[in-house]
Amino acid sequence: MEVRNCPRCPFFSAQFIKVVNHIGVVHSVEPNFSVFCGIDGCSSTYKKFSSYKSHLYRRHRTLLEDTGSSLKHRSHGGTSNADRPDGMGNESFHQQEAGPGPLESDSVGTRNEEPVNDSAKPGTSKRKADFQCFLEEAKSALWRFFFSATEHHNLSHTAVEKLFSELQLVFELVLKAYANEIAHAVKTLGADRELDLLLSCSFIPDLFKGLDKKRAREKYAKETFPFVAPEEQVLGQGATYHYVPLPKLLHVLCNIPDIGAHLKTPEPDNQTPSVYRDYTDGMLYREHLRSVIPQSCAYTVIILFYTDEIEVVNPLGAKRGTHKLLAVYCCLLNLHARYRSKLESIYLVMLVRYAYVKTYGLTPVLQPLLTDLNHLFDEGLTIDLEGITTNVGVLLFGFSGDNLSMHRLGGFTCSFSNGRVCRFCMVSTKQLSLQTSESLCKVRTTDRHKLHLQAISVNGAANKRLYGVNESSVLLQLPYADVTRQLPPDLMHDVLEGGAECVLRHILNALLSAGLLLRSDLDRVCRFEYGPNDNKNKAVEINVAFLTSKAALKGTASSKWCLLRFLPLIFGDMIPQENEDWELLLQYRQIVDIIFAPEIPAERLAYLDVLVQSFLTDFAARYGPSAVTPKLHYMVHYGRFVREVGPLKYFWAMRFEAKHQYFKKMAACVKNFKNLTFTLSKRHQLRQSFELHGFELYEGLSTTQSRLADWGMLPDCAKKVLPRTVHEVQSARLERRKYRCGSVLVSCKEESLEFYEIQSLLIASGQLYILTSALNIDHFDRHKYCYCVKKSLQKELHRATAEKFEYCLLDLYSNQFIVPKWEVL
Repeated sequence: MEVRNCPRCPFFSAQFIKVVNHIGVVHSVEPNFSVFCGIDGCSSTYKKFSSYKSHLYRRHRTLLEDTGSSLKHRSHGGTSNADRPDGMGNESFHQQEAGPGPLESDSVGTRNEEPVNDSAKPGTSKRKADFQCFLEEAKSALWRFFFSATEHHNLSHTAVEKLFSELQLVFELVLKAYANEIAHAVKTLGADRELDLLLSCSFIPDLFKGLDKKRAREKYAKETFPFVAPEEQVLGQGATYHYVPLPKLLHVLCNIPDIGAHLKTPEPDNQTPSVYRDYTDGMLYREHLRSVIPQSCAYTVIILFYTDEIEVVNPLGAKRGTHKLLAVYCCLLNLHARYRSKLESIYLVMLVRYAYVKTYGLTPVLQPLLTDLNHLFDEGLTIDLEGITTNVGVLLFGFSGDNLSMHRLGGFTCSFSNGRVCRFCMVSTKQLSLQTSESLCKVRTTDRHKLHLQAISVNGAANKRLYGVNESSVLLQLPYADVTRQLPPDLMHDVLEGGAECVLRHILNALLSAGLLLRSDLDRVCRFEYGPNDNKNKAVEINVAFLTSKAALKGTASSKWCLLRFLPLIFGDMIPQENEDWELLLQYRQIVDIIFAPEIPAERLAYLDVLVQSFLTDFAARYGPSAVTPKLHYMVHYGRFVREVGPLKYFWAMRFEAKHQYFKKMAACVKNFKNLTFTLSKRHQLRQSFELHGFELYEGLSTTQSRLADWGMLPDCAKKVLPRTVHEVQSARLERRKYRCGSVLVSCKEESLEFYEIQSLLIASGQLYILTSALNIDHFDRHKYCYCVKKSLQKELHRATAEKFEYCLLDLYSNQFIVPKWEVL
């Protein structure tokens, strides 16, 4: 008899229904649950177990019936159209309504089952053992369900306790009523005491035992999940905060096989890279950090930290500032950016009330972290790699964050309106419009910073103001730390929430004053029809206060990026060629496209320096010296920092800021602010342990709206490669990449840029294929800052596993315009 395997774990059974029930009981409550059908080439993917179960009854009932299970035709409520694959709408009402109730099986457990003869009747002792095993598995499923409700869906523990208390009563009422019916039916058979005990359903309270007890839940999490408890740290009388011990956190993470496989110490090339792709190409790692890693150390954990303040209550409410927190997160640079950008790959290190930071300073707050980092640097971390006990090194790569946080952490002055406003050079506010190139700046170096620290120790009152240095950074406790190199600029705050707003304010006001634009024309921004890939973060309306005062531009950082990208296309037809203000916008847009690129050719950096100098000079001449703000000045140093740490996009705050939303939602959910850092850090660690339980770094194939493809309609390039049974889907996701029909793929091949429009997404033998048509580039319209393309009849078939395309998807506008996200060379 054929053995069926669970697609998510080693469980197998001769009966497919048992495998399906196992998926429902064991896996359906897992975070990010997804199951790929795969039966007879079926490419349907489901995130709801109920939808998956209904699909099996609609499309693969024969397979279920052939596995020896007794199925009954039952009526059920069905699933929503959003959960069904496309192509189900033409089936009869009877077929849609005929579906599964609870799948019938002897067991729904997680243990493997050998194929057996169905006619063989197991003994009583085996039946008892099987039932006891079933109870243990049912109890485990309830516990996972509890943590799914609290940690994955962010419900309060109190609310879920009440919910499960009521759920237990429902279980008892339903099962006891069902047992009474069974007892009445078999009473003529002379049921013995054992059957009476079974029908009493006395086991139900045991299934729920402990779920209503806080200590029992914590014990279960510690025993079942990789839970790292936050530890309380004391700053002073009544002043405490919570720190997640870094050695324990790293031990849990690095023992996960998918993460441990990426810990090999990177060996940089001795030659200067021709293209900067990640941190290993930068001088900071190649010339400095690699030298402090012992040559005998084959594995090294390289950590990037992030720090920022979080306002967890209404920023306009009466408690604004009262419950403000300082958060420190970290991520592992060993993982590719596509993996570490997931929120579950960003880990909490500490939560502190911001009032305590202002009272006691950063040094005592960060001291436990620095102590652990020093210990890990000296002693390493012992983990299990592929069954072998291994000692791995641990290294701090740097800290990321907004400018205020980085200046405070580096010991620099925290004023940006007067004095020394840059942590990278000695520029003052009066010189911002003059020092438009790094060659004109007095750059801060390691040796120069040491002299500054010596000077402020002699005469702090005068020299702090003179050098823009307040104190020695707590990071300098690490023997390899360098605050002039390891606090890289943050593009999100510098550009999207700083420089871009300044540039847009001056340029739009100039265009309005010249009569080229009217106030009513600004509504074009929100009326513009954005494509599916840009619609999620589309630009919002331009608020009048932004233009008339120094109010911030409305919207998120992503929506401001969208506005910057599409402004030339939206208003380009209204602005005459070679308009001076418009030319400045295009210059700034070109700078942003270069620095936002995930790969930057080394030869392009010299051009970037020239572009920045030209833009700042022209911008100051056009709008006055005061128009050049500190965040615009920081662009002067971007070329050098790309050489230092690689593409700056990998150090921006975009994903770290998204992590804040969890704590804001949780604070609003629990409504308990007495010991806020303890409550939030503990809830986060419970959530993280739940996510890490069975954690898999790599994503399998998932799809939407699957239907059988018409073989006769496929082009010859597809017929030569694909089998006869092919499914067509509307969208697909594979290895953190999403593909959608109608979207545009970007390819850079042999120094030539190519665009492809996705015509179809095809699934064959479990593999994803992309059928595209080429979009031939006619020219680049610099005035509208977009590529003008023409559609081609040429079709090509690509394997989705091939690393041919850029990570992003673009949209085609008016069947001819493509707006780039960054420069591709």
